[in-house]
Amino acid sequence: MRRSAPFLITPDAEDYIRSRLKVMPSKAEPVIVMATELGEALDSRGGKVRRWYEGENFGICYFDPAQKPRTEQIELMGRTVSVTSEALKRLSGQTLMLRRVNTPYGLLNIPRYVLVANSTPEATAISFDTYERTKRNLSIAALTVLGGFSGMGIIWIVGAIIVQVLRVPDNKFLPLMVPLFMAGWIIGAIVSFFFFRFVFKTGGRTKFTQEQTERKYLGYGGLEADLSWWIFIGIPTPLIIALTLALEQFARTISQKTAVVFVAIMVVGVPVMYFCDRIPRRAVMRLGLLGWILTIVGGYWYFKTHGP
Repeated sequence: MRRSAPFLITPDAEDYIRSRLKVMPSKAEPVIVMATELGEALDSRGGKVRRWYEGENFGICYFDPAQKPRTEQIELMGRTVSVTSEALKRLSGQTLMLRRVNTPYGLLNIPRYVLVANSTPEATAISFDTYERTKRNLSIAALTVLGGFSGMGIIWIVGAIIVQVLRVPDNKFLPLMVPLFMAGWIIGAIVSFFFFRFVFKTGGRTKFTQEQTERKYLGYGGLEADLSWWIFIGIPTPLIIALTLALEQFARTISQKTAVVFVAIMVVGVPVMYFCDRIPRRAVMRLGLLGWILTIVGGYWYFKTHGP
């Protein structure tokens, strides 16, 4: 016979549990269990585990009926949920809350989520303070400006293709570039402003829900990602330049040269982001600084040898 949950739960923790329940099979019976550490396997056999959290925590999962541990049933968020005796004992009289844990490896300092018990009632309060709102407004402004330049880039690519396809003389096309660039920037900025205002809108959302929205549109980490992008960009920059110079000799037209640059960015950038997410962040920073040194030295050598 089920009973009411003998513990409180914060809004953040509620949203997190709902997100976990959504990805479970429809016939699965959710079970709250207790653990003393969390980690992830680095190989298929699970022989190597990288631990990213140590301490008492609670998880919601499901078991094969033959392997299900002894549990008690409680009513949680309007549905029946099983809880192991050990977890129920530790949670009784406590508040189940969501804690964010930053991992010390990978490209982004992506926050992971851990359910923990806390006896402090104030821990149930969830709000976006003035600092967070200011940071989001500044992010919207910065991304709006970048979106404008992206619009200019799209106009440039489309214009280069039209010039080659229609064989428009340069003396007719070049005078139109400035108005086209301005139009592209304005359109790109407007689209970016409304899009990112929607993404960063915090009204009526818990922090967990807000972070999931940002992760959906901006990738892992969202606005809370902790990384110096200027340092990271140093990793692919010398590789992209080298690949571009190697392929540029095969390009004959403006559109082909533009395509070479995008091909080089994709060929180098995607693998770099994949592998950087699997090595320590300290190594990412060192590789980024090394990349910028190689770029500066290589640029100095190129202009010293070939001239401006």
